Amino acid sequence: MTNLTELASCVVIRDDSILLLRKRKWGHWEFPGGKIEPGESGKDAAVREAREETGCEVRVLEGFGHDEFSVGGKHFRSSVFITEIIKGNPIVAEPDKFDGIGYFKISDCANGSFDLSPSVVSFAKRFLGDKGLALKRKSAKK
Repeated sequence: MTNLTELASCVVIRDDSILLLRKRKWGHWEFPGGKIEPGESGKDAAVREAREETGCEVRVLEGFGHDEFSVGGKHFRSSVFITEIIKGNPIVAEPDKFDGIGYFKISDCANGSFDLSPSVVSFAKRFLGDKGLALKRKSAKK
């Protein structure tokens, strides 16, 4: 793909749901996240974007691969990080960019039953596979 924009996505999981923001520009729900700045790691970008967009401090638990997708004729590659909130309660901290925030069941996201970014659908399908089940068992042991 030409003109590929590198992104970092912050996946906050609570029970069987993930935190999503509704992007005004595209009219879909997406993970907190955004462009990786020059000299910034994907992990650092995911943490920064979560703080900027939700007002929360997060800790990265692990990487969850990459997704490539197109939206509005633009091509993106997103590094996906599973995180947990360590401080704050999620809010729409950038109301000029987002007009909603909430937790959505991962199974509903995998079905694509409402307007979601392609990255959210891809993540949900992968998470519900073996890796997701292993992560769920791991977090249940804590």
